Amino acid sequence: MVYVTVKEESDDILRLSREPSLRSWAISVGLVALGIGAAFYSADYLIWQLAYVSSALFVAISFMEDWEECCFDKTSGKVISKVESLLGRLVQWKSGLRSVSGDLSDLVDVKIEAEDIKYGTTAYTVVLKFSSGYSIGVTETATADPKSDHQQVAVKISKFLKLEEKASHSTITLTKEELAKESTDEEEVELEEEEEGEKTADESAHSDESFERIDKSDIPEDIVEVADVNAELPISKETTE
Repeated sequence: MVYVTVKEESDDILRLSREPSLRSWAISVGLVALGIGAAFYSADYLIWQLAYVSSALFVAISFMEDWEECCFDKTSGKVISKVESLLGRLVQWKSGLRSVSGDLSDLVDVKIEAEDIKYGTTAYTVVLKFSSGYSIGVTETATADPKSDHQQVAVKISKFLKLEEKASHSTITLTKEELAKESTDEEEVELEEEEEGEKTADESAHSDESFERIDKSDIPEDIVEVADVNAELPISKETTE
């Protein structure tokens, strides 16, 4: 694998590293040689010759690529990505090392992301996706190496962490939870229907009890007399020829 090399591999640890490429070393060595040549063939004072060499050396170190390492440790349950630059080590000593860590239990997927760089070239990098929403790159630098190299790295990480088994187990667990939720919803609906039926039965029974037979003795005498008079009145029909 050209993208990264396997520095250490066991049942509990997978350590991937990337060192400066041959192109980076060639540019740095060429810049240093240019500074030395300018100082050697120059007729300037010694102070200027030293300035030529030191400037070329500083630029060469700045162009040097970083040393990157990504370690998966099942014992500690952590994944740690480290980046170290030669310039940072010389200037800041121990502070030149940058690191990012994440929990292996939250790691859910390994993806390959692409980005366009100048001259129409596409660069790729392997990215670790976590359930919390954040992501960590196996390397900070996207490289123009073949995509197949990056795919090999992604497959190797997935097999080491057994992400496919974890994903299938999560799917089974999720299915069980959905079935339990559906059965609970059905039980709640049945209980609501039973409660509505009981409520309707109670209301109908209450309505039947409210309509009781009214005795004639309970009606006021004035209303009874008016009713009797209306009953005795003859009903006339008019016919028009």
